[in-house]
Amino acid sequence: MCMQRYAARLKVCALFTDYESDLLFWLDTKQQVVVSSDLNGQKRSVLLTSSHFLRHAVAISVFEVTLHVIGYQQLQQPHQAVWAS
Repeated sequence: MCMQRYAARLKVCALFTDYESDLLFWLDTKQQVVVSSDLNGQKRSVLLTSSHFLRHAVAISVFEVTLHVIGYQQLQQPHQAVWAS
C-alpha cells in the first residue's frame, strides 16, 4: 500500500545503473528531481531539483563523477550537473 502511494507520485522517464559504484539513478519528471540509491533502493539521495532545469529532461547518464541530464530540446547540447560520489 505504501509503495503504491509512492509510485503514484512518480513519473520516471530515465533510469541509469552505475555498476562500478553500485548506484541506481533515475529522473522523475513529475517531482522534477534526479535521485540516486544503492541497487537495493536504499540510501536514497536527491542529487538535483529544478522545475526549470528538469522540466523537459528525457535522459540521464553518469560518467566518472559527472551526471549528464539531457533535455528534449537540447539533445545536441546536453545540460550537465556535477555529482561526486
